[in-house]
Formats: sequence, structure tokens, C-alpha cells
Amino acid sequence: MKQHPVFHLLRSVFSVCLFVGAGALLVGCSSNKGTLHGKVIYKSAPVTGGAISFCDDKGNTIAGGTITPEGTYSVLEVPKGKWKVTVNTESTKNKAPQPTKEQIAVAKAAAKKSGTEFKMPEGTQVASGKYVPIPRRYLQASTSDVMIEVKGGDQEADITLKE
Repeated sequence: MKQHPVFHLLRSVFSVCLFVGAGALLVGCSSNKGTLHGKVIYKSAPVTGGAISFCDDKGNTIAGGTITPEGTYSVLEVPKGKWKVTVNTESTKNKAPQPTKEQIAVAKAAAKKSGTEFKMPEGTQVASGKYVPIPRRYLQASTSDVMIEVKGGDQEADITLKE
């Protein structure tokens, strides 16, 4: 049985609409979250270690990440919305000195040259930054005065802490 040409046209139009609609739905769903990245700054200098968190108005952590020794951070999958920002540098306080990447590279090269295997001592990690004292109000969402609005997608947001 031969089908009417209008039927073929309608089926093609329906297929295109379905494809476009599904694509729009997928794009819409994926943009409900964003990736935030930037610098954490205090007294015009980078905060060189610690943690950064994004919290709701009740103080619940929504997303978070670490602050690098260069003073940068990158946090994936942060939901859209306005969030309080907390910064904690206490985790870097009173840490035993840890080797830098350069010191580890030198030790590995020396071990290779002498024909031995290089092993990091148990519990040793690559240095994750130096302690930078910041005002204690940034430790908790209830006292932090830093807010950020996540709009979705890739978003650069430098965080400047005040005295």
C-alpha cells in the first residue's frame, strides 16, 4: 500500500521536531550546574592553600574544593543559584613541612642515577600550600560576607576576602 506524500512530509517534520526537542532538553538539563574557577585573594595576595565551599542559607555545603599553592580553585557541578562562600585555611596550619614537586623530582633523579628505587615515605604528600591566616568569619556560612551567583556553564569567579 502506497502512502500519501503528505504523510512522509509530516513524519519528517515530526522526526526533526523530536530530535531538536530532545537536544534542547539535554542542553537544558546539563546547564543546571556550573564549573567555578578563579583565585582566592586576601590582602592583595593569593591564599596559598586550604578549602573553599559554597553553602546554602542554612549553612549546608552544596559544593567545594581545594585551594592550590598558586591560590586558585576549581569546583565542578555547582548548582545554579546564590551561595555563601566559606574559606578554610586552618587545614594547612601546623602541618609538617612536605616536599615540593621539585624536591621529589630531584630525589627521583638521584635514586635513578644510583640505581635504586625511589619510594615516598608513608603518609607523605606533595606540598599543598602554606598557611595564610584569614579572618575567622570566612570559616562559616553564617558569618561570611562573600556571596556568589552560579549561572551555569563555565564561570570565572575570583574570591576576594576583606580584613
